[in-house]
Amino acid sequence: MESGEWVYERRIEGMRGTRQSLILLYRLTHSPHGLRYTLIMVNLTLAVDDEVVKKVRRIALERETTLTAMVRDYLNQIAEAVDARKLQDSAALKDAFQQLSKPMGKRDWSRDDLYE
Repeated sequence: MESGEWVYERRIEGMRGTRQSLILLYRLTHSPHGLRYTLIMVNLTLAVDDEVVKKVRRIALERETTLTAMVRDYLNQIAEAVDARKLQDSAALKDAFQQLSKPMGKRDWSRDDLYE
């Protein structure tokens, strides 16, 4: 961390007595416009069946990684897949507009003309 930077932690507890909680880590830096908050990472607590956790920890050991890293990688893969899908959908929509668009001719009327 550079001088002049601080890390600020904000904890959000689960609703209605659930065990889930969220820890948000922010980096505070000085900028010409005042303090700047940058979200660094979110620490997320999940409720998962103990047997599932044990199995996945064994798998993580075999892969020389951690349960946390596996969950993080999985969530990153989902986010990247959604982003890639949005880009594909956007490109397909743009192509469809280009293929289906037809010249409408010169516009020699005004909006007011339509309401006369």
